[in-house]
Amino acid sequence: MVKYVLKRVLIGILTMLVLITATFFLMHIIPGSPFISDDDTAAAMKAYEALEAKYGLDKPYGEQYIIYMKGILKGELGESLIRKGQKVVDIIARCAPVTAKLAATAFIFSMVVGITLGTIAAFAKRRLVNGVTMVISTIGVSVPNFLIGLGLMIFFGVKLKLVPIIGLDTVSSYIMPTIALSLHPIAMITRLTKSSMQEVMRQDYMTLARSKGSGKLKVIIRHGIKNAMLPVVTYAGPLIASLMTGSFVIESLFSIPGIGAEYVSSVSNRDYFLIMGLTIFLGLLIIICNILSDIVAAMIDPRIKVGK
Repeated sequence: MVKYVLKRVLIGILTMLVLITATFFLMHIIPGSPFISDDDTAAAMKAYEALEAKYGLDKPYGEQYIIYMKGILKGELGESLIRKGQKVVDIIARCAPVTAKLAATAFIFSMVVGITLGTIAAFAKRRLVNGVTMVISTIGVSVPNFLIGLGLMIFFGVKLKLVPIIGLDTVSSYIMPTIALSLHPIAMITRLTKSSMQEVMRQDYMTLARSKGSGKLKVIIRHGIKNAMLPVVTYAGPLIASLMTGSFVIESLFSIPGIGAEYVSSVSNRDYFLIMGLTIFLGLLIIICNILSDIVAAMIDPRIKVGK
């Protein structure tokens, strides 16, 4: 198990290094600058050169890269080029909790509803139950979350005025963003749970457990759910990361001051250091989630670490 974990960690470190390097050079190769304006007078050009010198952007790319990597090793991500006097680390520390709360709420909601619907659909004999499950799954997979969010906002927020449509100041304000983010994961988890549970119930060991006199519900709880959850656990790691990164549009739609809003703003303003810092943070989050997901999956099914 230790060897398996170390292998996953080393792959994660290598992936992170490639991500940082690729993002750094892409940001600098693309034409343009955060300091360029329509004013091309001598004074403006002198001020432009002074700003580039201040932030080290006048140095060769290779030298800038080495300086930036040394800063990362010290835990420094630089200072925002647009937000004067604000460090990238401080901006992330302020915005990340907002996005994390929304993502955590959507994750829990997705897992509970998805596993419940999938389990019910796996054992339901009525066509109505399976039909409702398939409708929910189809809508979740095919309809973009921003359209779902917009529809919820218009109907429940504007017409009925039941919940707030801006910010995350109250518990009720989480309802619409959470549903908009969760429908696609719920659809995926429902399908994974249903197919996996049906496959598990056909296994010989489940038949043997039933033949020993154990009730169907007891067999499902003791043996079925654990083995059926492997695909869901494998999906859970990337899901957490995708909810963090996939909330950008939803944050913009509901005016939520999270990482998504900062990322969009940094790209629009070509704020190199903020783009890099947010990319590193989100990339690290995705890698950690995937590693944890692999470890939990290996704990559930030891055969995984043997084959990888």
